[in-house]
Amino acid sequence: MATDAIQLINQQGIIQLDGSERTLRRVASGTGSASSWTGTPNEAAIPTQTYTPIIFFRPADDTVFVTNSGILNNKFMYVSNGAFEWTAYGLDNPAAIDATPYGAQVFDSLGRVIWDSRQDVMRITQVLQVNMPFPDNDSGNGTGPAPAYPYTLSFTPWGTRPWILLNSLLRFLDDNDTMIAASTLGTDRIVLQCGRRAYTGVAWDWASNNGGGIGYTRSYPGGRMTIPIGRRDT
Repeated sequence: MATDAIQLINQQGIIQLDGSERTLRRVASGTGSASSWTGTPNEAAIPTQTYTPIIFFRPADDTVFVTNSGILNNKFMYVSNGAFEWTAYGLDNPAAIDATPYGAQVFDSLGRVIWDSRQDVMRITQVLQVNMPFPDNDSGNGTGPAPAYPYTLSFTPWGTRPWILLNSLLRFLDDNDTMIAASTLGTDRIVLQCGRRAYTGVAWDWASNNGGGIGYTRSYPGGRMTIPIGRRDT
């Protein structure tokens, strides 16, 4: 099947597929490992993309926290205290999950493939949101309140750990090298923490909202943080 005039809409009236818009498809996947404290984050290479890709990760277990340390068109950087899976989605050179010539394709008006049943797309199940005080205390030097981590966000589960959008997370690169990191909490919640990798390279240091530990927690810029979570069965 090939067409440039198809539209699929779900029961909530949300467009799932549109013949006029290109779909982000999986371009690479792999596993990440724990970071040692060297001042330099770990890196993972991906095929070069015209536009910045989106990266999803799934921790090996609930004790593994991951944060974003920069995403470029050919790699992404991260800090983590354990193992996790990652999957990158972009517009260029998608990876095939089925090498046969059978399946369905959708093309746009320029003849570009925008969806292919033989390729993997992430299914966004929910977009979670956290509201934090802003401006924050800025590690004791600011005038605002400190956000109260950890934040635990619930969602309707489907039986497996969710994939979390790495692009939503943040490493501040301030004097404390503060970061907002995420992990799963079972199959129906994710949890956010604020802290840094300890200089010993062994454990995480978590900040608090009372100045304990490494200092005050930091808010996401603007005070509103949105985190898409996805499901992937392939």
